[in-house]
Amino acid sequence: MQDLNTPEQINTSAAEIGHEALAGLQRLFAEAANTCSELLTAKFNHPIEITLDQQTQRSFRQFTYSLAPPINLMHFKNR
Repeated sequence: MQDLNTPEQINTSAAEIGHEALAGLQRLFAEAANTCSELLTAKFNHPIEITLDQQTQRSFRQFTYSLAPPINLMHFKNR
């Protein structure tokens, strides 16, 4: 969704919202991320951490590759 916005629109939208509203939104997202982490960890019996920290982000592909190596479907097709 952010691809639809130009960098100028993204930078100016933060100033319009205000620091207090952003802090409240961050707190809500952090609580939701913690709840999702707990639920997914319990469901898959594998430690899953969902955070707002961009340094620790992993894509879904990276997560699935960590559980099992990827299967090359073209290898089977060409046999």
